Amino acid sequence: MPPPTPEQAAWLASCLRLCARLQRLDLRGCQIGAEGARALAGALPSLPGLQELGLDGNSIGAEGARALAGALPSLPGLQELRLEGNSIGAEGARALAGALPSLPGLQELGLYGNSIGDEGAQALAGALPSLPGLQELRLGGNGIGAEGARALEGALPSLPGLQNLWLYHNIIGWDGEAVLRAAWGSRDPDGLDV
Repeated sequence: MPPPTPEQAAWLASCLRLCARLQRLDLRGCQIGAEGARALAGALPSLPGLQELGLDGNSIGAEGARALAGALPSLPGLQELRLEGNSIGAEGARALAGALPSLPGLQELGLYGNSIGDEGAQALAGALPSLPGLQELRLGGNGIGAEGARALEGALPSLPGLQNLWLYHNIIGWDGEAVLRAAWGSRDPDGLDV
């Protein structure tokens, strides 16, 4: 499927503005790109009841992540945010980290395959304590090393309900894994995938 044209992205955003009762929006794999993310971000404030937003595989990049981050505070009931495979990088992760405190009910955050590295992991770790109900965090395939692992380790005590932390396909190393496993504590060991 070819990516949508700017006109099509604008049309979708105008249609979404009419869906105030929408609870789930799944646009995985639609290749909306940064421009489509900007259009979608303009429509998100019209969806106050949105609980799930799935945008995996849309090539939104850092620019699209910044646009979405600006709109996330208008979705206080959001429970699931999936942005996997969007190449948001550390810059996009920083933008999202700034918006996470406005989502206190978030239970699932999926950011697999976004090349956020240690810098992005550190930014997210700083925001994670504002998500006390977080149950699942997917950060695999992001080039996160030992520094990022240490930052995440520092956030784990503030996330008592976290059941699944997926960090596979990173470069954490043995020391980073040991730090995370120690911080994971008495939780189900199968919930930590390093």
